Amino acid sequence: MNIELLSPVNNACVNLMPKIQNDLLNNLPTKNQIIENGYDWENPTASNSDNSRPEFVIFTWRLEGNLSCVTDISLFLSDNANFKNPEIHEISPGQMLLSLTNFTKNQYYWKMVAFCDEEIICESNVFSFTVAETLPRWYYVKGSTNIRDIGGIKAQGNKKVKYGMLYRGSELDCEFEANKAGLKFMQEKLKIKTDLDLRKATDLNKEQSSPIPDASLINIPVLAYADIFTDSEKEKYGKIFKLLSDESNYPLYIHCIAGADRTGTVVAILLCLLGVEWDDVATEYEYTNLSVFRMRSRYQRFFYDFRKALEVYGDTPLIRAENYLLSCGVSHEEMDKIRHLLLKGE
Repeated sequence: MNIELLSPVNNACVNLMPKIQNDLLNNLPTKNQIIENGYDWENPTASNSDNSRPEFVIFTWRLEGNLSCVTDISLFLSDNANFKNPEIHEISPGQMLLSLTNFTKNQYYWKMVAFCDEEIICESNVFSFTVAETLPRWYYVKGSTNIRDIGGIKAQGNKKVKYGMLYRGSELDCEFEANKAGLKFMQEKLKIKTDLDLRKATDLNKEQSSPIPDASLINIPVLAYADIFTDSEKEKYGKIFKLLSDESNYPLYIHCIAGADRTGTVVAILLCLLGVEWDDVATEYEYTNLSVFRMRSRYQRFFYDFRKALEVYGDTPLIRAENYLLSCGVSHEEMDKIRHLLLKGE
């Protein structure tokens, strides 16, 4: 018998951003005009439309010859050509298609293997494909929403934010309850060590533990936007950024309820600290528009007031973030550790 691989074709470049994401992002408000909020960030409401998901890759193949002795067929998927620790997807002999998503690496290799009572009787050629680097890099966790890697964004000094270190998104255990497969993916593929929960204690699950297996839950309930400049909030933001300076906490998942407002405020300050330009900080904030939540725009009153309050701390986003965090009790040494952990040269 023979197994012929069809798609993705060898050396293909696969784009995981659905067309609708491009269309929606290209139609965000572009005029410098303040939009009154129209929502309560402490009680986010959801729509039925969720576009915060990556595209699926469709694997297809053809079997030829005598299949009577075939008992099992598996698709092997690996991020290395030697197929060390591959993902193995068992399929039925009559199946000719498999859809997969949540690719965490830039290059993959795949092949099909046919078995007869656990003995390999046929193996296809090996095909490879690369994953196009589009922003943001979303992940699909059924039941939850707005889950993305903050990596890939350009920073000062010809650097980029590292992938695979810090993820943001919605909560996973209440209104947006992640399924077991999604939580297993976050444990085994994203390798989340720390679940940084920004919700009020009354919003946490009864167990007061992370739904991500083996992850440590750290709850630091905070406010968002221009409310972060009081002494009590500065103390909490100081705790967050001290936590972010500790390498043992990574990879880290940060969330509130929606992963939009409190999470968006923390990530905005973090990106400023990493030397990301303000337009790119605001664009990353606006990616939440692709999730089930209402409009989040750089021109909305909440975000505008936050930006104006932050401008008091200096002339550039980087200096503003540094001075704000100094007022929160975060040292220059701790800020340098964060940059060391989350930035890489291009």
